[in-house]
Amino acid sequence: MQLILFCLLFYIFHAQKNISMDSVAANINALNIEHKQNTNTISRQSFLSRYNSLPLDFFKSVYEDIGNQFDLMNNKSNKHQIIAVDGSSSSCSTSLTANGYKTNKNNKSITALNLGIYNVTSNTPISIDMVSHNNERKAFVYVKNKNNYENHIFVFDRGFDGFKFYKSLESQEIKYVCRIKENSSMISDKNDNILDVKVRNSTIKIRVIRYIINNKSYYLATNLFDDKEFTIDVLTQIYHYRWTIEEKFKLMKNNFKFAKSELKNEEAIKKSIYCQLFVMKMISVLDAMAIKKKFKKNNNGKRVVNANTLITGMYSRLLYLFILGKLSRKKLTKFNKCYIIFITTNAGKHNPRTCVTPFMKWYIKQHFKKYTKSEQKIDKNVNTIK
Repeated sequence: MQLILFCLLFYIFHAQKNISMDSVAANINALNIEHKQNTNTISRQSFLSRYNSLPLDFFKSVYEDIGNQFDLMNNKSNKHQIIAVDGSSSSCSTSLTANGYKTNKNNKSITALNLGIYNVTSNTPISIDMVSHNNERKAFVYVKNKNNYENHIFVFDRGFDGFKFYKSLESQEIKYVCRIKENSSMISDKNDNILDVKVRNSTIKIRVIRYIINNKSYYLATNLFDDKEFTIDVLTQIYHYRWTIEEKFKLMKNNFKFAKSELKNEEAIKKSIYCQLFVMKMISVLDAMAIKKKFKKNNNGKRVVNANTLITGMYSRLLYLFILGKLSRKKLTKFNKCYIIFITTNAGKHNPRTCVTPFMKWYIKQHFKKYTKSEQKIDKNVNTIK
């Protein structure tokens, strides 16, 4: 049993960004000696041979078990649970073409879609599913069919906007709030409007609301029709909660092998994702405990735990002690004093989205392509005149 736990530790440690398997094995052996757990060093090959025999369901069950414990600890009486949904791409090995993934234009890698579902209300991840296509709507329908979500409000970005998608949500009795694309036919000058939209052979009702930030109008589609409970301000706030999942994706890309994985098969990558989710869930647990202890009254989201510092501390000591059952209350208290650091944030802040690599987003790329084609035509005409 202990060897299985060491193998679990091995892969949780290897999920870190920019760390090799040899370095992971060395770190675990050093911790074993320090804590007098095992004086005999374990080679990378020994870790791998045992790890490969562990099924994907083992990693899934480990993640779900800690998730269930956290849900019991963090059981809130909120009437509605706000669930943010978003997709994020990751670069993987071309060996995944055997599983139906398509190679990129350079034929050197494949790009997989990871659909994330995050419970904003309890500030904890639910799932990340890697799929072989790039259709976020299709991926959500697949993930939704595997789980039972009751009394939840799902929040989507404009990439999900579409009449067929709304009809699919209605047929499954899913409550939703989704941002509308700027060229949508549903947009009007009204601040709050209910439309009858024909989708194939049926008609669905969609409520469209408008809100303004910095003199710019934004539009949301929803099937939450009670305008007394779900006012424009409430719906706006619900949608802005979606930004939480963007921040979590950024945190995972900065600290884990989430944006790029060198693993050669689909199952190994999914095991790694479960390990990353395991650590993210632990962060949620420690974060909730720290905030509850420090702020007995409402914090209003102005003070938050520095997640990057917390992850550093978890990998230095905490995860090892926790997995092996060596974490005492005294050791946890010492850990919190060192690695629980609060930083100030502005609640409700609004920053424009920027991309590190220009023209990565579809809604920028499409206009850039049109501009490039027009520019090429102008250059051609100018050269002809000359």
